[in-house]
Amino acid sequence: MRTGMQHGPEIWLRGPVARPHDLSSVTPRRFSWVATHGGAGTTTLAAVYGGHDCGRNWPGPDAPRSVLLVARTHAAGLDAVTRAVGTFR
Repeated sequence: MRTGMQHGPEIWLRGPVARPHDLSSVTPRRFSWVATHGGAGTTTLAAVYGGHDCGRNWPGPDAPRSVLLVARTHAAGLDAVTRAVGTFR
């Protein structure tokens, strides 16, 4: 028996999301991307999201102070990020 109600996930039913308030005056936060292993993707992240690509080096004095460690989600990448966090701990 059909009741005329729509069925499906909420995202399909609610329609487009309203635009947020004007963000033109907000300054984006800048990051230093630090790779925990080779091929982690810091160059790609810096190109897409901005910030400073540090490669596998710690950021210099003129780089953004917020640091994001980058690793792939395979076993070797997760092992590398575990070692890096252990070092900083």
